Amino acid sequence: MPRARTSSPRSRTPARRGRGLRAIVFRPLGGGALTAQATGRATRHPLAGGQITRDPKPFEQDLARARELATALGLDGAELSRLAYRFALDHPGITTVLGGFSDEAQLEEMASIADAPGLTEEERSRVLGVWRSNFDAQQEVR
Repeated sequence: MPRARTSSPRSRTPARRGRGLRAIVFRPLGGGALTAQATGRATRHPLAGGQITRDPKPFEQDLARARELATALGLDGAELSRLAYRFALDHPGITTVLGGFSDEAQLEEMASIADAPGLTEEERSRVLGVWRSNFDAQQEVR
């Protein structure tokens, strides 16, 4: 089934916020793409799987984007994961961030981000700049 990407990761949220609606983020790490796997410092957890195991092509596309993002921002895999969660948690229209965890250590690491300081305006600008320069014009069909 084709899945279109919006032109911005936040393009529809202001309209929802204006109506008092909120959103939930599911799979903030892109099924494992926004992890140390993107930087080559880790492999998929043996318990990870789901759709990615059945059809790896979309995941490989997401992993390639994650590598570009990590390189452009100078992040290692752990920093990339923290950034993804913090980016979602910092958005005022997001009420819940749901991730899948393969072990307790992953759960504890991501849960600790809720109490961590938010992204600086410079960090947010860098992320959005990478999005616009690398992904905004890409169309994909899954």
